[in-house]
Amino acid sequence: MPVQISDLKALHYKCRDFLNKKEYHEFIQFLKTFYDPLVDVNELKTILIISKPFLNQAESEAFIDPDTKTELRNTVNYLQYLFDTKMGQPSTKDKTAIEEYKVNIGKLVRKVSHRPFKSALKVNTVMNVIPHPITDNPAYTFKEDDSCVQCISCEVVEGL
Repeated sequence: MPVQISDLKALHYKCRDFLNKKEYHEFIQFLKTFYDPLVDVNELKTILIISKPFLNQAESEAFIDPDTKTELRNTVNYLQYLFDTKMGQPSTKDKTAIEEYKVNIGKLVRKVSHRPFKSALKVNTVMNVIPHPITDNPAYTFKEDDSCVQCISCEVVEGL
C-alpha cells in the first residue's frame, strides 16, 4: 500500500524535531529503524531529503563529536544504498566512498544484522577499507580474520 502524504509529513516533522533538539544519537537510532528492504521508497526519499543536508552541516560542526559524525555518515550512506537499490540505480563505487570509511580504521565494528563475523566474534577491528571483490562497494578487512564485509553492513561500536 502506498505511503500517504500525511505520513510523509509526519516523518519529516519527527526528523526535524530530533535535529532541532540536537538529539543526534536518537536521530541516528530512528534512522536505523528504516534499515529494512521492505520500507517504502517514498519514506526513504523523505528521510534522505532531511538527513543528507544535515549530514553535510554536521561534518563542519565542531560541537558534534567525530564518532557521532561517522555513525551518522554510515547510517545515511546505508539508507542511500537501500534507496538506490529500490530505484534500480547502481551504488556509488568511487574512491571517495572508500576514503570516507577509512576514518574507521582501528575502530571496532559489528554487523548491522548482529550476526558474527568469520572469526565467530560479534565485534571485529577494522584493518583496511578496500573495494569488495564482488560488489565493488567499500568493504572492511579485519585484524581478527581474513573476511571482507561491505561497510554499509557494519556499524561502529561505541564504548568498548
